[in-house]
Amino acid sequence: MNATLLAEIEKLDGRDVHNFCWGTLDTYFYLTAPKTQVELIDDLLVIRNTPGGKMKAFDFSTADSISPAFRKVNKEMPVYTITKKEAIKGTKFLEMAYDVKQVLAPESYPNAKKRYKRLTRPLTILQSTGIEIRALRRADIMAIKRLHDAWVNYKMAQPATFKMMFPKARYMRCAAIALDFDDYLTYGAFQEDRLLFVRILYQQDHHAYDLAFFGDTWDRALPGDLAESIALKVLLDLQARGIETLNCGASLNKNLHAFKAHWPSYEVISYAYAKGACL
Repeated sequence: MNATLLAEIEKLDGRDVHNFCWGTLDTYFYLTAPKTQVELIDDLLVIRNTPGGKMKAFDFSTADSISPAFRKVNKEMPVYTITKKEAIKGTKFLEMAYDVKQVLAPESYPNAKKRYKRLTRPLTILQSTGIEIRALRRADIMAIKRLHDAWVNYKMAQPATFKMMFPKARYMRCAAIALDFDDYLTYGAFQEDRLLFVRILYQQDHHAYDLAFFGDTWDRALPGDLAESIALKVLLDLQARGIETLNCGASLNKNLHAFKAHWPSYEVISYAYAKGACL
């Protein structure tokens, strides 16, 4: 793929929207996959020929009007936008994000009980169970795959899982890409040599974007709130790195929303326009 074109795309300002950051575009939407066809028309990024023949466009413009390029592209594919477009009907896309400093500030919680539950107990759980968080390496790829395959099998066996929409390969793709680039952050939760959870984020300037978080949620010998403990440990590492915000993406179901809402958060709003919205 044209290196100059990719460099132009990387400079586009996604306004801290999860769907518009480079990490999401590459891992979720196959931006740099070998057969993907990419076109940049002013501020409109068009992605074609991804696996399954899917097509998507991302409008980085902050204008509320519809450009000729938008109108033309929307005839063949859906378009995601940073701002709402006037005169056509779209869908509001809600993402949940954190101000890292606010989440970790004791005064963000109304009383000592809440502070203990959100800021102290999660770290005590990690210490008492001997679970350590460290950066993953390329040498961990097979352990990541074994955990991912077991997690997929577990989730697909659950009646509550919406199987048609479940991302069976996405998170493994995130890991395969992230381990080769410095602007991704990869975390593994280990109990001795056993990999229990994987968390992958993309870092851009002072912002981070959640891409993958999966692990062993079926072993009853593990703490039930282990994922929350890992999440807090990651937030502490982000603060140490000077990262100011973490966008966790969309909450696609009530359980995921409830988990993400454990800490003070705010919404990041973007929009999606179905194919043919301009007609």
